[in-house]
Amino acid sequence: MLSRRRRLGLPRHLSLLFLGVWAVSCAGYAGNVRDMRHALHADNPSTAIDMVNRNLRVPDADKYPKKMGSTQSLLLLERAALLQGIGEYQASAMNFRVAERHMEMLDVRRMPVGNISQWIFSGQSGIYRAPFYEKLMLSVLNMLNYLAIGDLENARVAARRFYLTQSHLRDIGAARDAHLPFGSYLAGFVFEQSGRYEEALQFYEEALRRRTFVGLPQAMINIAGCTTYRTSRLNELLSLDPDAPAASSCQQNAPPGYGTILVVPAMGLAPHKVARRVPIGAAIVLAGVFLAPEVAANANTLAVKGLLKWVNFPELVQAPPAFDTVSVQVNDALAPVEMGVDVSAQAVRAWQQVQGKLMAGPLCA
Repeated sequence: MLSRRRRLGLPRHLSLLFLGVWAVSCAGYAGNVRDMRHALHADNPSTAIDMVNRNLRVPDADKYPKKMGSTQSLLLLERAALLQGIGEYQASAMNFRVAERHMEMLDVRRMPVGNISQWIFSGQSGIYRAPFYEKLMLSVLNMLNYLAIGDLENARVAARRFYLTQSHLRDIGAARDAHLPFGSYLAGFVFEQSGRYEEALQFYEEALRRRTFVGLPQAMINIAGCTTYRTSRLNELLSLDPDAPAASSCQQNAPPGYGTILVVPAMGLAPHKVARRVPIGAAIVLAGVFLAPEVAANANTLAVKGLLKWVNFPELVQAPPAFDTVSVQVNDALAPVEMGVDVSAQAVRAWQQVQGKLMAGPLCA
């Protein structure tokens, strides 16, 4: 069908293995991810899923481990992303939901330095603590899963979970980390398709407040007549369009042959972590203000004596994209695409925010 309103989100680096890059505690998990990445680079996602199942000690992707620790949670997240990548949306959604029940958000800002090393070296049994963006992306990916199978009820649940996570982040003073415009965009789309136009417009406004989506203003204008909800921004958009519908002039049923198409391409692999030997001098600089003066002095003394030359610490490694561009065609005509979310940039930013404090943990241990 020809799309009357083309609204396309493009997450350029959304990967089949975008979750779990935060884990720095388990060398076995890192090895598992490396092998899965090799399978994906060989264009063999089924092999990657089989690897996950073997490491979870389950026969297939419909089964779950009896005991859940951080490693099991991470592997479920990986399996969910892999299943989504091959179009198994229902199974992917269930894996995400099970994994989410066994994870917490990591707020390193509030964590004492003395507890950092305990978290890093907690092993496989501890609960997985995810950075803020991963928690938000869980809801985003499940919105996509449920949209793909036409399950609007569960898509709305995922959208509300996204909103609740945002609200929690604002409540704990992490308002900047609560911004994920593509998530707000997608939540708006979910509610629009559900006929909940006021909620749709609220999410759409939140998306536009944070960044520009070229096709979104027209989409807002198109549904404005389905609700009396108005804000100054929406009134401004309506005033600029002479054909904008008046309130209560809602045309909920599109003419035959017309509809709304949302295309969300995903490409690339998110960054992953590898163990590196960081020279002690560089480690002290990286830890910076998180080191007490006596701890820094002691580390320097050990370095001068040659007793401490380096520290094992994870380094974030970027994965080169397999493709440079994405194109979308509707009825043989190219449709415009725009960036939805750069997951690689989210991962890098989150890591940069906390790596200094994380480095201070081993130096204090």
